[in-house]
Amino acid sequence: MRGGAWPLVIFGSLLVVFGVGNRIWTEDAIQSATYAFAAAASYLTAAGLSFAGRGEPARRGAPPPVEVTRTIPAASAGAVTLAIGAGALGLGFVFGKFLVFGGGGLLALGCVLLMRELHAQRRATVGGGPG
Repeated sequence: MRGGAWPLVIFGSLLVVFGVGNRIWTEDAIQSATYAFAAAASYLTAAGLSFAGRGEPARRGAPPPVEVTRTIPAASAGAVTLAIGAGALGLGFVFGKFLVFGGGGLLALGCVLLMRELHAQRRATVGGGPG
């Protein structure tokens, strides 16, 4: 089994356990069917991921060396602020007006920070230097 399928198998197993507990507690057929469908979808997706791996097992240890050097981007404060603002804005539409205002402010701040980062990156790659 591929390593990417394990979280879905664990999630499907949790759904089975909670579905059985729900069936014992409420005896509602619709809720039980919902749990069963979600668990089956989780297991089928895990099986699809396993078969999509073309039989390659999940490897342990260090990955093989790569000929092309790739840079790993650092965490961006603008992207994180933008994501938190979008999440707060989305939750604010459901739970309360204060989250809409706070999320909108964080969204605007994230956009400003992201634009500053993109401008600094463009200036550094073009060779403009500071200033």
